This record gives sequence, C-alpha cells and structure tokens, in this order.
Amino acid sequence: MHRRRRKTGFLLRACESWLQEPFDEEALLSDAGRVALAEALMGHSFMHSLMKVIESKFIQPTEIIAALTEQYVQLVEFREPTIIVDSF
Repeated sequence: MHRRRRKTGFLLRACESWLQEPFDEEALLSDAGRVALAEALMGHSFMHSLMKVIESKFIQPTEIIAALTEQYVQLVEFREPTIIVDSF
C-alpha cells in the first residue's frame, strides 16, 4: 500500500502542476482515470511539443530539453530541466 500511495502521490502532483485541476487519487489507478488523464494531457500544448520532438524515437532527456528550449525558453532557468519531461 505504501508503494501505491507514492505512485499516486507523484501522479497527483503532476496533475496539479500541469493541469491545475483536481484528480481523485483512487481514480488515477483505474482504467477510466488513466484515460481521463491521457485525454487531459493530450489537450496540453507542452504535450504536443513533446510528442513532436520524440516522434516515436528513443531520445535522451537532455536532447528533448535541447529541442524544446527553442519553444519553451524558460526550461534553461531550471537547475534540472529533465525533471519537467519526467513529470509529464
């Protein structure tokens, strides 16, 4: 149960950060909750930019950040910008 709470805690914080809307902790673990989260993320402009950079390829997070800084210049202000990609 402790591991489950850590996993949902991360998801809840990511949802709050990216979407500014509440998500139920239990719902995030359900199939319907994951679909709702995916749909919400697909409407986010950062997700569109991220998917364009990745293009179904394996790319190192540092390469992703380098490509995204052209559009999201704020990324250079973060000490560890790869955390932004990991949280998405």
